[in-house]
Amino acid sequence: MLMMQHHRKHTLIYVVLAAASLVSSYSYGATDPNAAVVEVRKTCLDNGVARNNCFTDFGPLKNWINTARLQKPSSDAPLKVEIGPGTFGTFSLTCNASSGFTGYISFVGAGVGNTVILSPGFGAGLKVQNCTELGFSDLSIGSVSYGGVTWSGGGNSSWNNVHIFGPGNLWYADYCGASKGKHYWTSSRITATAGVGSSNAYYEVCDESWFFGSELTASVPQNTNGGGAGMVTANQQGEIHIYGSVLRALIDGNAGSMAVVSTGIDGGGGGSIHIHGTGIDAISNTGKNLTVLSAANGGHIHANVSSYFIQTTGSSTRIVNNGGHIHAPYQWEHIPDPDSDPATPSGFTSVNGADMTTISTGTSDGKPHLIIYSADCPADTRWYDAVDKVCR
Repeated sequence: MLMMQHHRKHTLIYVVLAAASLVSSYSYGATDPNAAVVEVRKTCLDNGVARNNCFTDFGPLKNWINTARLQKPSSDAPLKVEIGPGTFGTFSLTCNASSGFTGYISFVGAGVGNTVILSPGFGAGLKVQNCTELGFSDLSIGSVSYGGVTWSGGGNSSWNNVHIFGPGNLWYADYCGASKGKHYWTSSRITATAGVGSSNAYYEVCDESWFFGSELTASVPQNTNGGGAGMVTANQQGEIHIYGSVLRALIDGNAGSMAVVSTGIDGGGGGSIHIHGTGIDAISNTGKNLTVLSAANGGHIHANVSSYFIQTTGSSTRIVNNGGHIHAPYQWEHIPDPDSDPATPSGFTSVNGADMTTISTGTSDGKPHLIIYSADCPADTRWYDAVDKVCR
């Protein structure tokens, strides 16, 4: 009997010690089912003490939201997720209005480049469906192989000090919602590099997107191949507004046709893009032909009070209106020419009346004259002198 009690005593001690060991190695402390603020960190241990309301990955966080939080994130019970430094895997978030989970979550990182949400393979680093009022700030999102963010089902979002990076389409919608969502970007960067197929920094077919003080870049680096399509593209009901920002297409490798801004392509038709107070750069150090604004199949582009820098030894076309509509008047400092030789302006193409500049040499009275781009003039003298009434 004494032997059995002694054995049970040691067994109990062993179980208690094992449980204590398990608790100390387990990375979570207590989680409040009413928590308004939680954390995602690479480790939830501080000097061996588990932090409360802390998760080491997005999977346990989503499980807590769906099964343990008493009120699902909504306008009545918003949630803030503070994400610590480090690289985290793909994050997929699907909201469910029928269960009361509509969105209303803000994700705050530890800074661009410090907090990184990264897909290790083909596919977006962030996938969102049927959510609204999501906020993202101070973090980076990308993919190793293809994709940045897919957003589907409508809903609103805000993005501040965020960097989206990787090959291929970095913003794309798998399907549209019952009504247009709205997405607001401030002080952010979207950087697409050549990958499989096209490299669109932003591809909108469903919602409205608004950019303020941001940079969107698509590049084809040396010794790589890039697909076609557009760098910023709107199709179908997609609508993009860009204010006080920078758009850049940089081609150093082998690329197909690339337009900096395009609508109505890929058979989708429609789409509208509005650009104001924005710098638009199209640069190819490998002599590729460049198109800046391209509208097709009922697409619409309005680009006013913006500036252009176009550089290539190939041809450069500022406006291509192929079944769409472009309203983008522009006044150049001098006759634009991609090879920097004012005597050979034939490498530049636009549409009637969209481009203007002045000329002060070779005029009949020796004074500056207004000249206007005209497709009715010969190919090597596309500029019509409004005073002397000749093509130059």
